[in-house]
Amino acid sequence: MWIYRLCVWSVLTGILLSIVHHPATALLQYSASELFRLRLYLSVPPPVSLHLHPDIALKPRRRYIHRGSRRNFNINDTNSIKSIWSRSRRPPRNTYRTVSHNALAHPARSAKPTIRNGTSSVNFGLLNIRSLTGKGQLIQDLLSDRKLDFLCLTETWQQPNDFVSLNDSTPPEFVYVCQPRNSGRGGGLAIIHRKQWKVLPLSAQLFHSFEYTAIQLPGSSPTIICTVYRPPKPNKDFLNDFTALLTHFSVLTPNMIIVGDFNIHMDNDNNLLSRDFTSCLDSFGLLDP
Repeated sequence: MWIYRLCVWSVLTGILLSIVHHPATALLQYSASELFRLRLYLSVPPPVSLHLHPDIALKPRRRYIHRGSRRNFNINDTNSIKSIWSRSRRPPRNTYRTVSHNALAHPARSAKPTIRNGTSSVNFGLLNIRSLTGKGQLIQDLLSDRKLDFLCLTETWQQPNDFVSLNDSTPPEFVYVCQPRNSGRGGGLAIIHRKQWKVLPLSAQLFHSFEYTAIQLPGSSPTIICTVYRPPKPNKDFLNDFTALLTHFSVLTPNMIIVGDFNIHMDNDNNLLSRDFTSCLDSFGLLDP
């Protein structure tokens, strides 16, 4: 029995001596503070002894910076993460486009946009806007700079039941009357006027050769204001239709103001349409004396 105990004791003694004289280099020990420093300072190369264990890897980790509040976020309740707070406010966004007044054409010297009656005067304007989308501030500047009472617009390209662009183009002291094209693209008419002018919408039969919208200034001698757009495509019915419209208006009142884009070269006396159109206007007394 004593021989067995002696053998066991000899084996245990040999194991302890081997551990003391030949320490295992593969066993590494780290304190909690050392592991914490390794986690926060990833830019520092890891200890050489870590290469002895290829299974151990520290994956890169981004530092988190909270930019949205003044609260402090703590790690282990020992170190706080500083919040970054901007002291300057972001400038307000400009929702309007920069208006280039160079794009506006000046009226001819012979044009008479002002109508005087006694001591009062009314300023008229006409513009082929070719889509009102994104041009609201330009229209408002035009009304203010020219001190217009009535601004007639052609080719608004307004869709039925869509009033966003017109609302953006109308200052608070103005209102509008509009006539979008019922089908297809393009076309569309509008009259923007000051609220002080109490007008009545005026309707007549529809014509396929041109578009129009009309209003009437009531009074002892009513005045009709009509905006017309004639597409450039030739239409043999235009003169007959336009004559019918003027005939209807002349029955209501002799005072008419007809403006618009007729796409007719009035400066070309050799053009048959120009001559016939001039004769039509002259027969209703709409030409300057």
